Amino acid sequence: MKKSCEELNVFDITPIEEYRGILYKRDDLFMPFKDVPLSGGKVRQAITLIHNNYEHIRDECNGMIVSATSVNSPQGIIIAKTAQEFGFKSLLVLGNTNVNSLKSNPLIRRATKFGARVDIKCTQGYESTLMARIYSLGDTRKFYIVKFGINLETNPEAIVDSIAYQVQNIPKDLDILVVPVGSAITFGGILKGLIKYDIRPKRVVGVQIAGYDREDVIRKILGDDDIEYEFYLDKSYAYSRHIKVKFNDTEYLDCVYESKAFDYMMKNIEIQDKKVLFWIVGNSSFVREPI
Repeated sequence: MKKSCEELNVFDITPIEEYRGILYKRDDLFMPFKDVPLSGGKVRQAITLIHNNYEHIRDECNGMIVSATSVNSPQGIIIAKTAQEFGFKSLLVLGNTNVNSLKSNPLIRRATKFGARVDIKCTQGYESTLMARIYSLGDTRKFYIVKFGINLETNPEAIVDSIAYQVQNIPKDLDILVVPVGSAITFGGILKGLIKYDIRPKRVVGVQIAGYDREDVIRKILGDDDIEYEFYLDKSYAYSRHIKVKFNDTEYLDCVYESKAFDYMMKNIEIQDKKVLFWIVGNSSFVREPI
């Protein structure tokens, strides 16, 4: 059944909240599903992408969505739950794992709860290897591939514009905007939103928490648009390491992404007497908890 984006609150603007002198864009408060605490911009992107391609997936892709992902990423649950919400099937292609490991993995166990099947033929978890496995499954016209890097080119309104839309309630007099960066797609969407809504913080800072430099993704998203930003690749923590950072009296930031970027901000960016906003992209900590 095709659900509207309005039904799933995709166009609701998430709030700005202040704690201890720092503003937060609470995109983690976008939690559209009642039966699982999935939150944030990646969920919004997945919903918009599948909504916008609903008829194509239903009529030409056998109602099947396929995605390559890591056993340590919440993307599998996001794809599985969103597919289920629209009445589609899902297949997750994983690498460097086995059945016994999956039995103790809360991310994959939750994904299978929402109907996902898993393919674990790949002995390595590299993106190129996983994508090669997807292409080896048969006629790729008979399933719909969700890989945000690919979908960025074919469906920018779902991947970029859905994020840019959230920029419009950012204060126009910010001194510093700080954004955690993983794939850099969300950061690129935020930059596009700043341009669209003519909001120009004095400093826009992206903090990539792990992996290789993703500035090529940012440049691809910006195209001919121009905006000044700073980009830092922080190697303080391994991607797999979880750290806990409390940002108000009761809540913690995401243990993989936001916590590390926040730690970098507090140690390396002069925020004293500045109007600072930290963008919370989402929070996967809840779905990482053991089942």
